Amino acid sequence: MLLGHLFGTLLTMFDEMLVLQARDPDGWKADYWESFEETPLLAAIATYICYGLVVLIGHIRDFLNNIGVLKINACLEPRIPVKELLDLHKYH
Repeated sequence: MLLGHLFGTLLTMFDEMLVLQARDPDGWKADYWESFEETPLLAAIATYICYGLVVLIGHIRDFLNNIGVLKINACLEPRIPVKELLDLHKYH
């Protein structure tokens, strides 16, 4: 009984939706207007400066790792011998 009532209510809502859509085919799209706030200049400049610092620190770390001052193995790529690379290309 309850399931039949819920199903009937859903059908009624669906019928009302179809009637409204037939009256106004564009629906909400016709009068919808989306706007965004302008980004504050200070926030934009601070973001660019922070990204620049992160990139600069990464380059300095890579440079120090390459010349041997730092010994951080976590940020290095694995060294694959050339012989193994040639074997991979042979089977491709």
